[in-house]
Amino acid sequence: MSSSGLDPASALTFSEISDLNARKKAIKANHAEYVSGHPEIKSMLNDFMSACLLEKPQNIYNFALTHFSDLAPHHSHSSTSTGPSPLLITGPSGSGKSTLVDLLKKKYYGKFDTPLQTTSRMPRPGEDEDDYQFLPLSQVQQMIEDGKFCEYTSIVSDGVSENVIYGTTFASIQSVRSGMKICIILTDIEGYKKMKVSGLGFKSIFIKPPDLDALEDRLLDKGVGEGEVPVLLEKAKEEIEYGEGEGGFDEVVENGVLEESFEAFGKVVEKWFGKVLEEEEEEEKEEIKEEKENDKED
Repeated sequence: MSSSGLDPASALTFSEISDLNARKKAIKANHAEYVSGHPEIKSMLNDFMSACLLEKPQNIYNFALTHFSDLAPHHSHSSTSTGPSPLLITGPSGSGKSTLVDLLKKKYYGKFDTPLQTTSRMPRPGEDEDDYQFLPLSQVQQMIEDGKFCEYTSIVSDGVSENVIYGTTFASIQSVRSGMKICIILTDIEGYKKMKVSGLGFKSIFIKPPDLDALEDRLLDKGVGEGEVPVLLEKAKEEIEYGEGEGGFDEVVENGVLEESFEAFGKVVEKWFGKVLEEEEEEEKEEIKEEKENDKED
């Protein structure tokens, strides 16, 4: 027994202490990233503290229950929206979801559209208001607090949040729907989770790769750095497990051979939105008929 009363055998080695400190640092960074990605947390807690100091309730638990329940939305965006239900597409990075969506929009030209995203960053060279709704960070954070977004995310680089927010507002989705177009929302798993509790009704498809080897090849073909690929593959494993299980997606489509995958993807979409898409075909037939009649008259 040492003079300090500690058993030398139980003391941590320098390596163990270093590992422990590294873990503490990683946990702290993870917590900071989460808080930065959810600016509404600080606002809600500050608001609750101010309410407590103002009203000085004796039963804090009951007061908190009432206070936070008043913040919850009491309406459904679905009930006040017009037009076709939105179509949400998600999947791991490299799963090919954007490719399938591009093919779908090409096949049914003019029937699908994507909502204008809002971001807190400054415009890049060549960008304008047709690319994003560019707003100050403080305004975006206020919109989040006011429940204007159905989904949003903070961009993270090297494990540190850059405090740049991208999100989709209810208004931007309704703008597409009011034009009787099918609104396609491409987002990540976190965005999907926010959408699920947003009160907005939508159809969802999870796009998964045939296997992780194929996904690795796609990521490398996209120019993803070799050091980043293992991280994305590990994340993809978790996302696939979620997508096929507790995620509760309406459909899961495997994107292997593109032609076959697009056929399966298209059948799912046509099953849900066939009536809207048939209207497009009827309009095209009428236009062709009118053109033929005009040619005869000429």
